[in-house]
Amino acid sequence: MAKELISWLQSLGIAIEIFCPALALTVTSLRLYIRIDTKNLGWGIKELYIGIHHWDVPQPLDARKGMLWIFIVGTIYNPILALAKQSVLVFLLRFSGAKSMVRNVIWTTAVFNIALMLATLLVLIFQCTPVEASWNKTIYGNCVDGFAFAITAGSLTVLTDIIIVGLPFCVFLGLQMGKRKKIGLMAIFALGIMVTVVSIVRLYFLAANFTDMSPDKNFSLGFCVSQIECSLAIITASAPALWPLIRRWMPQLQSSKREDYYNRKYNTV
Repeated sequence: MAKELISWLQSLGIAIEIFCPALALTVTSLRLYIRIDTKNLGWGIKELYIGIHHWDVPQPLDARKGMLWIFIVGTIYNPILALAKQSVLVFLLRFSGAKSMVRNVIWTTAVFNIALMLATLLVLIFQCTPVEASWNKTIYGNCVDGFAFAITAGSLTVLTDIIIVGLPFCVFLGLQMGKRKKIGLMAIFALGIMVTVVSIVRLYFLAANFTDMSPDKNFSLGFCVSQIECSLAIITASAPALWPLIRRWMPQLQSSKREDYYNRKYNTV
C-alpha cells in the first residue's frame, strides 16, 4: 500500500479550505441574526421607500442614508460577481485535457474579468469629486456620466456572463467520460444561464432608472435584481464542488472503472 503523501503546506491548504467557508458562513449567519433582531432588514430599501408609491412617502425626504447604502452595495456588487465568475474559470482550467484554444479563451476571459472588476471598482468609488457627492446631493461635485458608465459596465458584464456560460460545454464535450456524467456536469454549469438572464434584466432596470422620469419609479423591485444576480452567481460557482454529493444522491451517475483514469486526471471526483 502506497504511503500517503502529506506536507505542512498541504495541511495549511486544507485548513484554509475549511476555515474560510466556515468563517464566511459564521459572519453571514451573525449578520442575518442581527438584522432580524434589530428589525433592520433592507436598510436601503427602507430609507428610500422602495416599493412605496411616491404620494405615500413622507416629506421632506432625506435620501442621504439610502443613497449611501446604494453606493456601498453598488461598489461591492461587481467584485462579488467577478470573483464568483473567476472561481468558475479557475475550475475549468483544472481540466488539462481542454483544447488549447479553449484554454486560451478561459485565460483571456479571466484576465479581462479581473481587469473589468478593478476598473469598475475604481470608477464607482471615485465617480464623484469629492467622493461624498456620490450619495450626498447637497454637496456640489463633479461626477462621471452615470448612464454611460452603467450601460457600458453592465453590457461588458453580460458579455463575460455569456462567454462563461458557453465555456463548460466546450470543455466537457471533449472529455472522455460517461454520457450521463457529462449531462450532470453540464446541467450544473447551466445554472449560469439563469445568472445571465438576471444580468440582462438588471441591465434593463439600470437603464430604466436613468431614463424613467416618473415620480413613482421607486415603486419597483428593480433595486433587488442585483442581490438576486450575486446570489445566483455564488450558487453557480459553488455548484461544481457539490458534484460528489450529487453522485451520492444519484448513484446512476457513478463512474465505471473505465472512467476512473479520467476522474483522477481531471479531478472530477
